[in-house]
Amino acid sequence: MPSANRKILITGAAGFIGSWLVAFLRGRGEIVTPSTVDLLEFRALESELARAEPDVVIHLAAITHVPTCELDPSLAFRTNVAGTAGLLEAMRRSSPQARLVFASSAQVYKGPTPDEGPDVVMDEMRAIAPQNLYARTKWESELLIEDATRRDRLQATVLRLFNHTHKSQSAEFFLPHLYKTIVEAMVLDPRQRIRVPVGNLDLKRDIGSIFDLVAAFGATLDRTDPDPFEVFAVCSGAAKRLSSLAAELATRLGADVEFVTDPTRVRVGEPDVIRGSHERLTRATGWRPRGTSERELVDAFLADDLGTSARG
Repeated sequence: MPSANRKILITGAAGFIGSWLVAFLRGRGEIVTPSTVDLLEFRALESELARAEPDVVIHLAAITHVPTCELDPSLAFRTNVAGTAGLLEAMRRSSPQARLVFASSAQVYKGPTPDEGPDVVMDEMRAIAPQNLYARTKWESELLIEDATRRDRLQATVLRLFNHTHKSQSAEFFLPHLYKTIVEAMVLDPRQRIRVPVGNLDLKRDIGSIFDLVAAFGATLDRTDPDPFEVFAVCSGAAKRLSSLAAELATRLGADVEFVTDPTRVRVGEPDVIRGSHERLTRATGWRPRGTSERELVDAFLADDLGTSARG
């Protein structure tokens, strides 16, 4: 259960995950402070932590768009790695009692290879081999955090997030792209046949609900005796076929849709299946995802508010 009057400071609170997480935690009665300072402005960050006196710092702020990181590695490392280093030092000085919860990425794991077959499961025991520059910044940040737990006795939880989605997410992502393309076309003519450009719909991906994700954050906070440093993968544990998700979404929207392969959206060499495991997190917290099937995920994707989806 949430602790009474627990104070939580969240960096990146205005982002996709952050905005949902703020609403979820406040709905549980937590005292939430969205960070308003640039992580690279050390004095301002130190002062903010001193004023907020947080029991927990949830660190979401980062450049997460993979192409942006690839185009400007210097910006990516300054923001994601140097920003994390600055936060760790500010916590050491101003909030040494606070626990850090860091949003990392499942992309730090070695990607599935053809010789492994379709049944490979990516969990905390998977080899580390960051799949892109963004993932490398997350791994470098993880190393900084682990060092701080040893050197400064910081308490920290690292959550390696798989994809989680909702219709409020940027159209750069799979289901939001389909949703916004279909809805915009239906506004113009609800009876038309809508052509939607897509990549390879035969792939299977572990995509979860934003409601499951914020509930996972809450579950990690509610334990009475967490380890000083711990790492958990957060995922649905189910690889969903993209073609089934697309068809389910079109049906739910009542749209006549033709999905058309766009070569620019097809990535050469992509693995057929990506699936994670949440067993370690479930053992530690009791958390279980609800959006494990295509239908359940689309239900949550279209939901307008937290409702009961992220409770329990």
